This record gives sequence, structure tokens and C-alpha cells, in this order.
Amino acid sequence: PSAASIHTQHPLELTEVLQGFDIPTFGPHGPDCLHHTTFATETERYCERWEDMVDDVNRMMEWHVANRLNAVEWLMLGSYKWGDLNHSRLRHKRLRAMTALAHDYGLLVGADVPIAEKQQHAWYMVHTRTPYERQVRDIRERVDWIFGA
Repeated sequence: PSAASIHTQHPLELTEVLQGFDIPTFGPHGPDCLHHTTFATETERYCERWEDMVDDVNRMMEWHVANRLNAVEWLMLGSYKWGDLNHSRLRHKRLRAMTALAHDYGLLVGADVPIAEKQQHAWYMVHTRTPYERQVRDIRERVDWIFGA
């Protein structure tokens, strides 16, 4: 395939939306985010809901097709700091929506998920200090989770 890889380990315009997150990742989420809709100032925070950023992903998918690409992939991010957000149903639902959007354009979708690399918040499959049996189980669970998206 002729593909583009979006290196989400660096701050890019689409990093949060491709991860299924609101902006900011740590800030108010969901409906609470609506109360923080202006650009950051000293008195007001900047917040953007995931749902409001999907149009940006749609334009990116359109750009891929216009440039004769037939696949797109990005690195999945995760952090213990994000708690349950890493494996939440909401994130999974949002990732499925972006996969469906790409498929509507006829694009293949790939997720870059390292097995054990933890560099720059990579969403990895195993903790290298856990027993082997646990690592095998964790890999299976992560593969099932990501393929479900």
C-alpha cells in the first residue's frame, strides 16, 4: 500500500483526536469541555472536544485520497498518568469511529503499538517486569482491543 504514517509521539495538530482524546487530555472531558471553548488566556483555559475535531480527521482522510494514498497509520499513545482513559470504552468507541471514517474513504488503517517500548508515551502491550504468562495474556488482550477498533 501507499501509506502515510502520522508520528503522534510529537505534538501535531491531530495527535489528541487520533488518540480518541479531548484537548487537553488531562482537563475537563465530555460535556464539561464545552465550558472551556476559547483559546487559552490567563483567566480561561483552552479545551476542544473530540467530537469537534473529527472534521479535521475527515479532511486528512480526504487529503490522503486526493494524494493517491490508500492507507494511514499512527502510533498509539498511553500513559499511567491518564488512568482509565487508556483503555476506556469511550476511547475505543472513538477509535472505531475514525476507523470507519477511513474505511468510508477506502483507506486501510493501521495502529502502531509497540510490544514493550515506553518511549514518548507509546501505548505498549506488556510490562517487561511482569511474569511471562502475564505478558502473553497482556499481548492477547491488547491485540484484541486494538483490532476491535
